[in-house]
Order: sequence, then structure tokens, then C-alpha cells
Amino acid sequence: MKDKKLLFGRAILFVLLILIIRFNISAANAEAKRNNLTFINHSGDNALVKLTGPSREIVEIPNGISKTVNIGGGQYKIYVRYGTPGRFRYTKGESFQIAETSFSYTQATLTLHGVVNGNYHTEGSSEYEFSRQ
Repeated sequence: MKDKKLLFGRAILFVLLILIIRFNISAANAEAKRNNLTFINHSGDNALVKLTGPSREIVEIPNGISKTVNIGGGQYKIYVRYGTPGRFRYTKGESFQIAETSFSYTQATLTLHGVVNGNYHTEGSSEYEFSRQ
């Protein structure tokens, strides 16, 4: 009888330990992607955005629509394909930083359209460069 109680107690302890470990892993993963990056497409064309960096995302954004992704902190770059099949054009943006500390996170917005003297520099790219990202 005493052995059964001991075995039962150890089994309960083991289950609790597994639950604690699982909770900590889930909390760490949720916290790792608590930054938000919103893409707003005002380009006049549908866009496919490839976000490269610590978190990698591929986001389809129809013209006039915005989409938000949750990402970790770090250095990022975007590659964008605009248009429709047979009429695609490609751009890439400069690198940017998503800041994150234990006490703060970033909510950033990136608008997809050319602005003279804007605050985010883009340049032409190629289908090859876009597809290898």
C-alpha cells in the first residue's frame, strides 16, 4: 500500500513537472513574437512581401489592404513582388531594426508605396533575388 502511494505521488509530480515545462516553453515562444509589424498596401497593385530576419514571413497583401504579423526582435529586410503574373515588378527595402527588451516591444507600420523623400528607402530588385529569399 505504501509503495502504491509513493508511486502515485511520483506520477503526479512527474505530470506537474511536464506541465510546468510545457507552460514555460509556450510562454517563451509567445513572448519571442510579441512585436507587431503591419504592412499597408497603397501601391496600386497586389503585393507579396517576403520578410527576412529572425522571423521569416511571406505575406500576400492585396491593394488597399493591411496585414499584421507578429515577429521577434532583430534586424529585418523586405523583398516585395508587385503586380500580376506576367507583369511583376520587384523591390527590396533597406534593413531595419525591430527593438525589443524585457519591458518593451515594437509596433511598426510599413506602407507599400513610393513616397518622394519618404523615411524608408527601397530600390529595384529582380525575380531571382526575390525567389532566393
